[in-house]
Amino acid sequence: MGNEIKHDPITGEPILGTEDLSQVQLDPVTEFKLAHEEFEQKRQFNVMQQGMGIPQQNVQFPAGYGVRPNVLPPAGPRFRQANAAWAASNAQYLAQKKFNDNKSKGALWLCIISLSLWLILRFMIVALIIDDSSLDPFLYFISDNLNPLQSIVAVLLMFFALVFVPYILLVITRVKYKYNKFAKVLQWVYIGEIALFVILIRLVILLVA
Repeated sequence: MGNEIKHDPITGEPILGTEDLSQVQLDPVTEFKLAHEEFEQKRQFNVMQQGMGIPQQNVQFPAGYGVRPNVLPPAGPRFRQANAAWAASNAQYLAQKKFNDNKSKGALWLCIISLSLWLILRFMIVALIIDDSSLDPFLYFISDNLNPLQSIVAVLLMFFALVFVPYILLVITRVKYKYNKFAKVLQWVYIGEIALFVILIRLVILLVA
């Protein structure tokens, strides 16, 4: 019969037929990946054999290399077709990622909190420039309701929250929601302020010197 199982004449164990992987039909993206992997394996094996002094024409690939015959190198037409399919799929993913990042409520709230803390510190600095006693009510409130150690901790926490947290939140937003436009705008605002601050410090140093 056509489906009859053959047995080894010596051991008596059944002989299993091997799958003809060359007849398997794969989608273009998988075909591209497999072809590229096998091509790289063969190229690396060639380099290894050449390094051992074996001429190119005598190179023999070990079992497992090039399971599927006629693997095309990356310059082949099948490669380009699969690469085009992969590029289209990747473009669709990027478009969806950009849409999700810009519609994310998490990114929006991270940016709002970051901007709020950043603005509070600037308003406090302006208030101190206008009137150096503008923070006295806040300091009196802390001293009246907290002991000295708690007062120091509260001031340090406020300093950390106003100075560093805005930038930390922005970094988190840019990493997690890299295409969010709000975060990109905040990034350039913060960078511009830091650059301006550095320029002013340089000018002050030059004038004093």
